[in-house]
This record gives sequence, structure tokens and C-alpha cells, in this order.
Amino acid sequence: MSENDVIVLFSGCGGFSEGFRQAGFNIVYANDNWNVALQSHAYNHPQAVHVLADIKTLDDFPEAEIVIGSPPCQKFSRAGRQDHILGMELIKEFERVVKIVKPDYWVWENVTTVSQYYKNSSILDAYDFGLPQHRKRCFVSNFSFIRRNILPGVQTEKYIYDGSSIENVGRSKSGWKHTTRSGTVCTKRIRDATTNEYISMNRVKELMGFPQDYILSGGISKQQKQLGNAVCPPVAKVIAEALRA
Repeated sequence: MSENDVIVLFSGCGGFSEGFRQAGFNIVYANDNWNVALQSHAYNHPQAVHVLADIKTLDDFPEAEIVIGSPPCQKFSRAGRQDHILGMELIKEFERVVKIVKPDYWVWENVTTVSQYYKNSSILDAYDFGLPQHRKRCFVSNFSFIRRNILPGVQTEKYIYDGSSIENVGRSKSGWKHTTRSGTVCTKRIRDATTNEYISMNRVKELMGFPQDYILSGGISKQQKQLGNAVCPPVAKVIAEALRA
């Protein structure tokens, strides 16, 4: 076992994994029960062992220094049915695996509603990490990491996004094309605020902080769902880098 080895549970398409990979960690194992998302993860993290299964049926895991994961948030989301009992069951499954693997570090992500149950939770907003959307998520871990990482260009709640830059509306430049003011990326398609046309998956990747060459399986709707459910890689990277400090 390397001290850089990471197990990812409820992997989805791999936003959490991508952030840790960019920080220099090795993804050695990934589990999810949605084949489309797990295939996306496999395309981009081929070195890992990929297990398509309900986590409740698994009890054999490799050794790893770190366990990360994103238990499905729909049961806690204000947009869902708020079935917190089932939501807690999936978090307990994450905790069960931690007891089996006994990693040095662990961290999981969910919607902010879950923070009421955990005193050691932190609410991070993707906007504070250089992304053109306000995307607040709860992270629970056994180690500390930076809570805000304001990057140049992200200055106000009103911003213009041109596909590569984030700037204050007052400093906007003429000639920008396909300008979009983004809310929170969700699992449904997003329309351009100017043209009212659906924006491309490459644009959604930019809003989420995924590399442009990140491969997603499935059709457009399934790709949108995968991105809408993902952890933003730049946020995950900052969390991972805390283990290097």
C-alpha cells in the first residue's frame, strides 16, 4: 500500500477522484451502483479497480490511506423527498467501510442539510474556489482543510462567465461570446442566459471545474446528471492538498 492510495465510494463520474488525482494521489478502487457513471470514472481513472455493486453487499476492500466518497444526496436535498433515514443509511455504509479499511484519513460530501447531524462538518462553496457558480456542499472528515480559497477574478455575486474567465460585471469586456450567468449546476440541462439555448457539456464541465478532455459516458441527459451530481474537482483538490501540508 502506498501512502497516496485512495478508495472512492459512491464514485459517480469521478469529480472527487479527479481532484485527488490532480493533487498527486492514486485512485486504487472505485465503487458505484450506476453503471453509466462508473464507466465514466473508469475511462478517466483506468488504473483503479472498478466495482459495480450496491455498497451494502461489499465487505472486501484493498488497503488504502484515504477513503473518500459522496453518498447520494437526493434523500437530504431540498429538491428531493427529504427521506433522511435512507440518506443516513448510506452515510453509515461509508462509515462501515472506514471501519473495515481503517484509513488514516477519510472525507465524504453531501448537501448542506446533512450538516445538522455532524458537528465536524464544513460548508464549502465552489464559488470561493474559483468556479462561476454558488454550489454549497457539506464535507465531513477526520482532518482539517481550508474553508475558503478566494481566487483572483471572483469578486462579487454578480459575475460574467465567458467560457474561460470569471470577472466582475463592471469590468466586463465587449466582444465576449456566449456569456452565461450561472446558478448552481444541477442534474437538468442548463440554458444560456442570452440565447436561451442549452449550453454544451464542455461548458458544463467548465462550470464544474472538470478538464475539457474528461470523458463522460452516456447521452447528453445522462452526462448532465453525472456532472450535476459530482463534486467539483477544484474543491476536492484543495481538500486533498491539505493532506500534503
